[in-house]
Amino acid sequence: SQADYCYYYGCFDPTKNLMIQGGTGSGAYAAVTAGGTQYVNAGGSIQVLGAAGAGAYGELATSGSQQIGSTSNSSNDSTDAILVQAGAGGVARIQAGGTQTIMSGGDLSVMGGTQAGMTASIESGGSQSIGNTYYYSNDASGSVMVQGGSATGAAAWIKAATGQTIDAGGNVSLAGGVNGAYAEISNTAGSQTVGNASYYYYDNTETVTLTGGSASGAYARIASGGSQSVNSAGDITLTGGIGSGSGGQLKGGSGQNITTWSNLTVTGGENTGTGLDATGIRNLTSGSQTLNVSGNLTLTGGKGAADTWIYQTGSGAQTITTGGDLGLSAPHASGAVTSIEAQTGSSSQTVNVGGAITIDNQAGWLAYIAAYAGSQTVTARSATISLAGAVGGAFAGISSATGVNQFVTLAGDGITAGSASLSISNHNATTNSRAAINSGGNLTLKVTDPNYDTAGAVQVGTASGLGASDISAAGDLTMVAGSLLVQGGANAAASASVNAPNTMVISTIYGPVQLIAGTDGSAKIDPASLAIVSNGSLLMTAGTNSSANTNINAGNFNLAVTSGDLTLTNSSAATSTITSSVFNFTGPNAVNLNGGTITASSTGTVNIAGVCNNCTTNLIGSGWTVNAYTPPPIDFASLVVGDILTLTDATGLTFELVVAEDGTLVLSNRRLNQCY
Repeated sequence: SQADYCYYYGCFDPTKNLMIQGGTGSGAYAAVTAGGTQYVNAGGSIQVLGAAGAGAYGELATSGSQQIGSTSNSSNDSTDAILVQAGAGGVARIQAGGTQTIMSGGDLSVMGGTQAGMTASIESGGSQSIGNTYYYSNDASGSVMVQGGSATGAAAWIKAATGQTIDAGGNVSLAGGVNGAYAEISNTAGSQTVGNASYYYYDNTETVTLTGGSASGAYARIASGGSQSVNSAGDITLTGGIGSGSGGQLKGGSGQNITTWSNLTVTGGENTGTGLDATGIRNLTSGSQTLNVSGNLTLTGGKGAADTWIYQTGSGAQTITTGGDLGLSAPHASGAVTSIEAQTGSSSQTVNVGGAITIDNQAGWLAYIAAYAGSQTVTARSATISLAGAVGGAFAGISSATGVNQFVTLAGDGITAGSASLSISNHNATTNSRAAINSGGNLTLKVTDPNYDTAGAVQVGTASGLGASDISAAGDLTMVAGSLLVQGGANAAASASVNAPNTMVISTIYGPVQLIAGTDGSAKIDPASLAIVSNGSLLMTAGTNSSANTNINAGNFNLAVTSGDLTLTNSSAATSTITSSVFNFTGPNAVNLNGGTITASSTGTVNIAGVCNNCTTNLIGSGWTVNAYTPPPIDFASLVVGDILTLTDATGLTFELVVAEDGTLVLSNRRLNQCY
């Protein structure tokens, strides 16, 4: 067959349509085969169809290289649609033993059949190029669709032995069918490129969609044994199916680059499985993993055993960049994991988010961003970490493994004061539930832009909380924010804390540092060495019941406030305490020990312009030095009046000095009786 072709002697009419279709009888196959290079062209459609008869396959094959179809070039007509579809009794395939090039101006579809084992495939023994053109004036093919069939094992696939390029000016879609009827685009070795998002003249890919099927083994997958690049000017969407191994997956072997000018959405299925069966994006053995998302990146966990993740197990870095928000959500009660992870073989993890980070584990087991090697850097405008549900030992947060330093920067909008913020809450009452930012090494947490214009609130825990919330590091911890609230919750398990075994430095730009216990939940800060500089007060308030204490425990504690007080307030059942070896406090106002105590086992210093209330009794230890304003005694006015016999003016007249109800001294205008 041939396409429209013009030469010096005139133009040749093209072949219009080409159909290769099996028949209705047993063994009634239809095939076009070659022992060498095979060229197949048509100005209309090309169809390779299996049929109803047993073994009635349709085949277009060669043991050599293969070139099928064309796109518009000068006066030539482009091939329209290409369809490879299995039937009820026969498979359908386009196959090349060597390199393979397939072009069409319309859609390309590969569809599994209606009976068990009726597969449809396009496959090459060498490199493969589908829908791609290097001519600027030529469009890529329309849409590429790979659809698993409606019977067991009726899979559909496009495969290459080596390098693979699949382009589309429309959509790239893969959908699993029923049991074992998977849909796949893959290559065994070499690089793989699927879709395009470029600024050249030909069409960009509109969307890339992978949807798992309705039964076990009905996955939808784009996979490469080498490096992988998946690109779309529109959304990229992965959705898990129902049953083990029915996930929607992007898998790279030795490096992975995913680019979308819109949104990337990954949604878990129902009991699709864990590990390699999960719904998600994974780089397997070596190379870096890079995701560039111009819009929002959203991961939503599945039901049952249905992990949903972005996973880097290769040896390189994991870098994720979004122009919009990043959200991880676990809405279903299950033992599944929803995560972004850079595993032990990786070199580092960098997550740059243009909007907000939301980690919302409403009902699941684990929802987190984690790095297990190298270093972890997370940047966004703001972050909200919340945990709820009733799954035991549940977790929501941002974490790094032992020895992995963590850098978290929440910079706000760059303009508005308070637009940077961090909130951590836990409403899961089960044992060992936890919502946290947790570093296995040092932690540097900045909730502000570099100029401190956007510094905002950090809140750890809520008054209604039911489980532990914390910010912690295994090494040093440095925090800069607008203000800090450590809030205990409604039960004893709902402790809120900021912890580090080494040095901790906390600076608040606009507001106070507060530790407030809940009904039963404690609030505490617990490092080996602590320095706090606050442009507000340091306030510690005990809660309702005996477990609702507030504590700061530090070997050395240096505290400075530029405005406000240092106030420790006990309740009738719980205490507020600071315990240290060395304690130093400098501030412009007062120290208020309303039942609360400060213990310095070695030395303690208080330098304030205000009053040190109850310091005589509530500063514990023998090495205290207090420089504070000492007010007169409460009955000072009465003592003064009692010591004055007479007041005389310049003329020698005497007057009465009395104490008013508010304790102040008043000079009466009434003249005293005079004796002559």
